[in-house]
Amino acid sequence: MAVGQPFDTVKVGLRGSHVYMHNTSSSQARLQTDGLLDGKKTYRGAYHCFSHIVKHEGPRALFKGMAAPLLGMAALNSLVFGVHGNLMIVFQARADGPDTTPGLKYSFISGCVAGFVQTVISSTTELIKLRLQFQKDRTDLIPRSLHHHHHSKGHTETRVYSGPWDAARKIYQREGLLRGIGRGYWVTCLRDVPAFGFYFGTYDYMCRWRLRQKGLGHIDELSPGFICVAGGMGGTISWISSYPVDVVKSRYQIDGMGSGTYRYSSGVDCFRQTSREGWRAFFAGLSPTLCRAFPVNAVTFVTVAVILREWRKFRSNGS
Repeated sequence: MAVGQPFDTVKVGLRGSHVYMHNTSSSQARLQTDGLLDGKKTYRGAYHCFSHIVKHEGPRALFKGMAAPLLGMAALNSLVFGVHGNLMIVFQARADGPDTTPGLKYSFISGCVAGFVQTVISSTTELIKLRLQFQKDRTDLIPRSLHHHHHSKGHTETRVYSGPWDAARKIYQREGLLRGIGRGYWVTCLRDVPAFGFYFGTYDYMCRWRLRQKGLGHIDELSPGFICVAGGMGGTISWISSYPVDVVKSRYQIDGMGSGTYRYSSGVDCFRQTSREGWRAFFAGLSPTLCRAFPVNAVTFVTVAVILREWRKFRSNGS
């Protein structure tokens, strides 16, 4: 989480240099929504966005909005890997024999189901994270009655939300449950269902290829280094396949921040208006996203693989 958050903030910023300025991660988030509110681009690219944040807001700004996703990160990973793993066990039981591995299509299907299930948590946590990441940048475009003044080290910062819980409370009070807290849920589903299919499908494909190449019989025999590569590739392919939808989700979720005045009537309308800016708008912030995707998912998969391997050893020794 700590490794990926700075890239995330830059991503959201670049996604809207002429739209609202609110989204899912530091560099990535800024790039995705740069210019959304007033039509004026702030960042020329990923590096300019990153350096601008550090220079004008300090290194801590790269980690804004991290608390909300951090709270749900353990639950999300447990849910995703748990759903995928248990569905693969079900498919294994229905295979031709106990030693028959379910085909890759079953790994893809299991990933899609896992992606759908976890959106119940991820949609809301990402909504809050996006709002927190950009509240400082565009308070000039939000009604003054909604501002919250935070005093720190001799200076005053204008904020809309004081933290994740305050953000959740105010979003619910001002925008309601479905249009506020639930904003962007179906767009998140549209992103995550195929994304997690490619996520696990790519990882399993690479692992099975390596097992055949080396003449090995079980994934536990693969080296942690290769697991990192397979996991990193799974994350990279997953993001490439879903990135345009993620841009739409980010813009749609920050729309109406604080003011309750909406630019988009629906996720489809958000897609339609974004498409008028040209195809490049759907890939704003992609570079920091991919820089983040490989190491974050490499660490995720190797951690899961090591834990499962040790658990299987423990069970076999116990029996």
